Amino acid sequence: MNETPQAGSAPRPADPDLDEAGYATRIEDAFIAERGTPFLVSAKDWGLIRGWRETGVPVDTVVRAVREAFERRRARGQAGKISSLAYCAEAVSERWEMERRGLVGKEIAAPPAAADAAATREKLAALVLALRAQGKEKEKFLLRKEKDPRTASDGEASGIALELLRRGNEKASARSDVGAPVRSGPFEESSGAFRTALDAAAAKVEEIPPDLPFEEIEHKLSSIETSLVRAGLKAMNSSFRTLVETRVDDALGDVAGLAPHVVERMRKALTRREVRALAGFPPLTLLHG
Repeated sequence: MNETPQAGSAPRPADPDLDEAGYATRIEDAFIAERGTPFLVSAKDWGLIRGWRETGVPVDTVVRAVREAFERRRARGQAGKISSLAYCAEAVSERWEMERRGLVGKEIAAPPAAADAAATREKLAALVLALRAQGKEKEKFLLRKEKDPRTASDGEASGIALELLRRGNEKASARSDVGAPVRSGPFEESSGAFRTALDAAAAKVEEIPPDLPFEEIEHKLSSIETSLVRAGLKAMNSSFRTLVETRVDDALGDVAGLAPHVVERMRKALTRREVRALAGFPPLTLLHG
């Protein structure tokens, strides 16, 4: 994302209310805050900053990417000082691509000192309630199924489920080697297992201390959601799992020129979004709601 505009094209800098100096200062401040020591912008760094601005990358996106690059470095336990913004260039490209495709939020994560424990406690409690509500829905379905084995669907995420059923049935009718159309709900065959996963996720969220640093809470929530999505895919019947994969491939679109690890991260983000929509639970993050 740090290439310069093509000759003859009119550049459209990001953040029109910020001149180049203001844009650069925001980025420099974020880099210094993460680095922990003073930093002098080199000619190479200025080239990166100018390239990001001229190709339309919002300054908030760069700041988020700088934070993420340092967070990943800390998570790996790497030591030593970073001496150039070039270290964050790949993170900026990846973050901007993800934002443009709507795969990550655009909120600036609050620094740990700004996190309010009471507000965090409320948001965590809301996530627990949402997860347990979905668990109860699965339990109700199982009880209905016990009383009447002919119960056909647990009714999850009706909008997206109906779309997937429609697409699956269209494909089935177009192929002679496919049997009866898809009729069951996405988790009908394993509602009990997925209900257990939802309850376990709720319990883990409930255990998170609200006074932890913001980034640590987000990391824990992300890990819980990853495990829950994995459980959802495992519990999902094969027809819906295949159709979710198709939706993810369609949403990815043209990924030519993107690094394989960026494509993989986008694929995981899209898969999480599809499973959340089908299962009916919200993104596990403090940045929503």
